[in-house]
Amino acid sequence: MINYPLKSVLPFGFFVLFTTSLWCQLTVNGTSLFIDSTTHLNVDANIFIDKNGSLISKGILAVSGKVESNGINDQIDNLQIFGDLSGNINLLNGNIKHLFLLKSPTVHTFLNGGSLEVSNLHFVNKYTFLTLNDTDIDIANLSNFSEVNYIVTNGKGLVGRNLSLHPVIFPVGSAFSGYYPISIASVTNNGNEYAKVGFIESGNYTDKNLGDDPIWQIENNGPIQFSMRWGNENNLHSDVLDLKQLRLYGWNGTDWISVGFDSLRGNINAGFLKTRVLLPNEFKFYKLESILRVDLSNILKLNNIELLPSFPNPFSGSTSLNFKLHKESLVTVQLFSPNGQLINEFKNKYLDGYHFENLPEDLFPVSGFYSLRFIVGEEVVQTKLLKINY
Repeated sequence: MINYPLKSVLPFGFFVLFTTSLWCQLTVNGTSLFIDSTTHLNVDANIFIDKNGSLISKGILAVSGKVESNGINDQIDNLQIFGDLSGNINLLNGNIKHLFLLKSPTVHTFLNGGSLEVSNLHFVNKYTFLTLNDTDIDIANLSNFSEVNYIVTNGKGLVGRNLSLHPVIFPVGSAFSGYYPISIASVTNNGNEYAKVGFIESGNYTDKNLGDDPIWQIENNGPIQFSMRWGNENNLHSDVLDLKQLRLYGWNGTDWISVGFDSLRGNINAGFLKTRVLLPNEFKFYKLESILRVDLSNILKLNNIELLPSFPNPFSGSTSLNFKLHKESLVTVQLFSPNGQLINEFKNKYLDGYHFENLPEDLFPVSGFYSLRFIVGEEVVQTKLLKINY
């Protein structure tokens, strides 16, 4: 049985809808509903399909409310979700070729159920959010995602994508912490690599050992590399930092372990970082730390110098030194090896203000604790750097 307000539905076998708009709920009971490729059906309400029914849509199906099905096998070529109120999609079986998110700004479209396959996901309007509850979603292609158009997860529903040697982007973010896209690339070319990604907001994970920092959950079936991209947003003053640096840790079930990076590129406006090769299930959870969240208790302050933490630290390649002077002074920076030998002296001149400098990998030939000593006039301050060889 099909409940509908207009009699332009033909009552035989597969049904062809010529009606352009419905202003009440559309319910499909015990039959198959077919929408041909020339039809644009607009349902300004909900669609329900029972367990004995099915929906095959070759045309355009636009819905303002829920799309809920317990049907046998639902195939939707073009599904548009519009309106000023939150919408829900729950397909027990089936897939969507094109999903267009047309909700008003900041209105969420929610996914429910076990899993959903979407060949093409289109963020049409700005401030468009697709929210995964406990649903896994497989996406082949993405369109128009950005720092204001992304997928929100609670760490249970994950975004799954097939990987290749070319990095594949997971447009996952959080309403609380902002947009955090992550890119994953396969390190082989057999075409079978697959990964699922979710972003867990602070306080949403019950394991107290993971703390309250936002973390990523990543599941993969092959060796991968993943990278973090960032955009224009930052909370730094230009006289404090001119390079956004990040470091990454992985949870091994007991402790957070530094993952390390093969490269770090970019400046305060754009860039990305890339991990070393990661094996399946080596780490399940990851968290990023940046200069944006420096613990003020870790800043060493004397009368004229503020010594900020080096990033990354611990490190496997290069690292950095960061300090700020309140007035112009003669500065000497010395680097000592793990056995206490002076191996380099970086500066011996008058400086003032904030200073950042990369320390290249060749300064650290062996693993262990290195010492950085800053001599500023009559003041001397020292910090430790830990080099780790993987």
